[in-house]
Amino acid sequence: NSAVFVTIKKERITKDEVLDEIVKMLRAHGGEISNMAVINEGLKRWNKDFSAKKYGYSKFAAFLQTFSVLEINGNAVRLIEQ
Repeated sequence: NSAVFVTIKKERITKDEVLDEIVKMLRAHGGEISNMAVINEGLKRWNKDFSAKKYGYSKFAAFLQTFSVLEINGNAVRLIEQ
């Protein structure tokens, strides 16, 4: 008998999973990151296939603005505590 192992790869991470990771990053930085590129780079390290374009947004800032717990001010991103 020979066994075959199959790994099922998720098509894409959910927006909720992305938000959880963003919140972790922001909390690790005291609730605010002054350059949203730091978040984008962190998400790509977390999941090498991450891209806001996969969620229908041409700009990363527009993607971030869809999360009600985030406040965007220029290039800075702040966590709004619930």
